Parts: sequence; structure tokens; C-alpha cells
Amino acid sequence: MKCNKSKRLSYTKKAKEIVNSLTLEEKVSLMGGNVTLNDMLSDLRDADERKHYNSYPYPAGGIEKDNVPPMLFCDGPRGVVCSAGKSTCFPVSMLRGATFDTSLEEKIGNAIGKEVHGYKGNLFAGVCINLPYNPGWGRSQETYGEESFHLGEMGRALVKGVQNENVIACVKHFAFNQMEISRFKVNVECDKRTEREVFLPHFKKCVDAGAAAIMSSYNLYKGTHCGHHDYLLNQVLKKEWDFDGFVMSDFIWGVRETVEAANGGQDMEMCCTQFFGDKLVEAVKNGQVKESKIDESALRIVRTLLAFKDAYSNEYDESVIGCEDHIKLALQAAREGITLIKNENNLLPLSKDKIKKLLC
Repeated sequence: MKCNKSKRLSYTKKAKEIVNSLTLEEKVSLMGGNVTLNDMLSDLRDADERKHYNSYPYPAGGIEKDNVPPMLFCDGPRGVVCSAGKSTCFPVSMLRGATFDTSLEEKIGNAIGKEVHGYKGNLFAGVCINLPYNPGWGRSQETYGEESFHLGEMGRALVKGVQNENVIACVKHFAFNQMEISRFKVNVECDKRTEREVFLPHFKKCVDAGAAAIMSSYNLYKGTHCGHHDYLLNQVLKKEWDFDGFVMSDFIWGVRETVEAANGGQDMEMCCTQFFGDKLVEAVKNGQVKESKIDESALRIVRTLLAFKDAYSNEYDESVIGCEDHIKLALQAAREGITLIKNENNLLPLSKDKIKKLLC
């Protein structure tokens, strides 16, 4: 049975029983990554080709005694990052967006979900649907285009494809992430109508499609870091949109402070626990964060992980990674996404003598 929202919610009672049996320290341990910053930096610096960013699924949380598996993170979006040279490398999302083919994108999601299983992961964090406000954004190729309806349709298709293989689809980066280096400090201002008509609808579409995880963004929105943002995470995502899954931070700098992040709706600090862990336990004991907030986050995490664990079958092994069928699918997407210019009046090849403007 596919792990849709109704199935996940059926695990609420079981998840509550587990959470109620845990100590505060155990509940907080669910809310942080199990990879240290030094480990991650070591992988980035290592000359061994088998080691690189996310060369294996990055774990977070997990309670072994209660059979709650850790979340096992695999990045994207061009396929599964984990092993250099083995995973199927699909065209960038921008080219896949140029196909305008949601059924093809869902098939790509199916293939990616199978390869995540091949690596023994359980989450794919490659559903990138940010709207590039500035064409100078260096990672704009990681998203599908520049229009909310289009982003939502393509993102929803990828969510469905990945989760049809019983892999958690994580949608990112929520919200207003539209530049690279300055994303760590930029403060985005936006009027309510633009927020609701331009920057948030595609995220809601993915939530309505059943996405089980959301990654918050580094940037600030109206003066507050999005990983701490009560309005975005608690009020809009969880309450208004009735999102049942969990929120994880973007890596390392996605959480900047313990109390505001926990109260603001952040469920999991990734990848390296710096502000949750012991600091969050202390904040609860000091009365700065209610234990009920910890219980809510732990419930969301446990419920999701249990549901996907029980839905998973051992159908796929490493042989599915980079297999012939997936390579053919990548080639199909590449062909369908290519845009050709019709050579009328012998305009091509382009010449400065023949053409002054490409766009008017």
C-alpha cells in the first residue's frame, strides 16, 4: 500500500504511544542529525572518490529500542547524490521543466525513489521548487522555471513519483529562497497578495499532493529566519495547510538559535546538531520551550518514519542504481526538454551582422 497521507495518519496512535514512553532527551534526539560537522567537512575534503558530500545517506534521529528507524537523507535534484558515478544523472530540473510533461516527471520520481532504496535511504531531498526572482541565481537550474503554476505542477509530479515508491519526498526550500551566497543573510519583504499568488502556491500544491517532509530555507522573511518562522511553519504550513509531516532545516546554518527555532515550528536540525540536542533539552528544562512542542515534533517524525518503514518492501537492491531503464528515461527527458530555434530566413548560425536583438 502506498504511503499516502491517510495511511500516515493511521500511525498517529502508535506514534503517540512511543513518544509518551520516551524521555525528554530521547525525544530531542529525534530532532537532530547524527552526522557531525567535522565528519561532513572531512568527506568534502577527502581525495577518495568514494567520499564526497552525501556519499552515503545522512542519518538523523531514530530510536532503535522502539523500532523507529533513522531518517536517511539522500540529496538531489538530478538524481540520487549518494555515489559518484553510479546513480542515474537525470537532466537538471530546469530542462525537465521545459518538457512540461508531468507524467514523465512522475516516472523520473519513480526511478529516483527506487534508487534511494538501492542506497538503503528513505528520504529524497530533491524536490526543489523555488521561484527564481533573479536570473543571476547560480542554482536556478535546480528548479523548474519561473512561474508558480508550472513549479507546482512539476513539483507535485515528482513528489507523487518518489512517494509512490514509498520514499519520503522533501520539498525545498520553504520559502522565498531565490539567491545563492546572500541567502544566508538576505531579508525578503513581500506584500500579502504577492506572497499568496506568487511565492507560496506551488509549495501548497506539493503539500496537497502528500509531500511528507519540507526543508526550510536559510534566508529571512520579514526579519525572521525561515527556519524559525512561526508564521510560515506553524501558522501556514502546519495549521492552514494541514501538513502532517516534519520540517527539517537546511544544512548547518538553517538553525541559528535554539528557542526561536523550536517554538517557530522547526522539527529537525540538519545535518549537524548545533542548537538542538543538549541546548534544546536545557531550554525545555528552563521553561523557554514547552515540552508539548517537543512532543509535537517527535510525533510528526516518528509517525512519518514508521509509516514509510512499514510500507517499504525489499524489492530493490543496488542493481536498480543507474540501470538501463533509468538511463533511457534520462535520455527521453533530455530529448523532450530541448528547445530548438526554427531556422527561418537562414538566421542560423547567429551573426552580429544579421541580428541585433534576441528578445524585444
